[in-house]
Amino acid sequence: SEPGELPVTLSFAAAGAELEFSGAVDLPVKRKTFKMAMQLKGEKLDSLNEFLNIDLPPFGPYSVDAQFASTETGYDLSNLEIRVGSSYLTGNLSMNNAGDKPDITVQFASKTLQLDDFALGDWSPEGKKETMEDGQEGSEKESPEQATTVPSFLSPEFLSRVNATLSIDMQQILSGKDTLGSGSLTSDLKDGKFSITPLEIELVNGKVMFEFSFYPMAGETEIYLAANIKNLDIGIIAHRIKPESTMGGTLHLDIELDSTAPTLSELMAYGNGNFDLAFVPVNFDASLMDLWAVNLLSALASEVDSEPKSLINCLVASFAMEEGLMQERTIFMDTTHMSIEGQAHINFKTERIKVKMSPKAKRPEFFSLATPVKVKGSFEEFGIGINKLRLTTSVASFITSPLHVPLRRLFVGERPEDGVEACHTAWNNRKGEMQKASGAGD
Repeated sequence: SEPGELPVTLSFAAAGAELEFSGAVDLPVKRKTFKMAMQLKGEKLDSLNEFLNIDLPPFGPYSVDAQFASTETGYDLSNLEIRVGSSYLTGNLSMNNAGDKPDITVQFASKTLQLDDFALGDWSPEGKKETMEDGQEGSEKESPEQATTVPSFLSPEFLSRVNATLSIDMQQILSGKDTLGSGSLTSDLKDGKFSITPLEIELVNGKVMFEFSFYPMAGETEIYLAANIKNLDIGIIAHRIKPESTMGGTLHLDIELDSTAPTLSELMAYGNGNFDLAFVPVNFDASLMDLWAVNLLSALASEVDSEPKSLINCLVASFAMEEGLMQERTIFMDTTHMSIEGQAHINFKTERIKVKMSPKAKRPEFFSLATPVKVKGSFEEFGIGINKLRLTTSVASFITSPLHVPLRRLFVGERPEDGVEACHTAWNNRKGEMQKASGAGD
């Protein structure tokens, strides 16, 4: 006789989330294979931390709709639709349990991806590192026995659980009301090594290329970061932080760092490679910039050219890095009244800095003001107001949230009256400085 069907609805509610399966199961029931509609929804993804035993970011509200199928070797989610806030992704997911560990393949396409829906807040892929501050003994902080901890996303415990590949095609990336462009992301997790290979964003007149790998082992972690960013529009970042801001400008970054470090946050302290940037600001506001090199050099430029109406027209900085020690190849800045060249030694391992800026006045009336500025000391105490956090963690912030920056072009509209062409030349010539430094070391 023909098998009948058994209508089935299963509902679960836990940890601030609701999960429902519904459909009809063929009779007689096959133990391993069946298909049902699935829906999962909740307010915040991180409410599932203890349930899934992983520290998730605080995204939400979210919903997941799919056709769930149990197969002989695992599970499939087809017709997959994910909504996080106003962002919408479609695709499929498959899990194969036939090997030593689950092997997951995920493919997504997104017509609209809104960066505001993926704000990280205080969340870090390395997990929370709460420390007892001085004078807090006996406070109401939870003891280690009381606190419930779950593995972080980049912990060896989590990275060794599964193998996975992820691809996302993003047709439209938005930052608030601003349109950034389109992009793609390919990522994989294999035998405990997590990689982004690569993230690409295409803009009207610019491009982002970003690669990253993270491989924690016993006592140390192998980290690789490469970023090539052309024509990054700083204005959209400023608008995210302060909507009424009139700050704009463009930034180029060329970064390649290898590091074997205890943690991701110590990438700079053990880094080897290069860190290069060129910046042309408009209505510059250092409080809205979260890139340590720009803030450091702009603060020094303000010391060298302290006239109230003086502006930074542009700056270029190219650094070689070896075992956490940064040495300049090129530092050049142009302000309203000065052209400035610099030398710098920045030690991220000892958190010490030594910088010398040598200005040249553009007009005779400022010759007497062209006095070299020397700075030497710790990150916290060298006296020009650069916050330690900006010096030591901004690169990590840049790594974990690379989509927060849009791209258009380096020179937009009218160029500043002076200096930008010199900065452009310094940027283009930095490769020659790299080759000289390489030849000197041979």
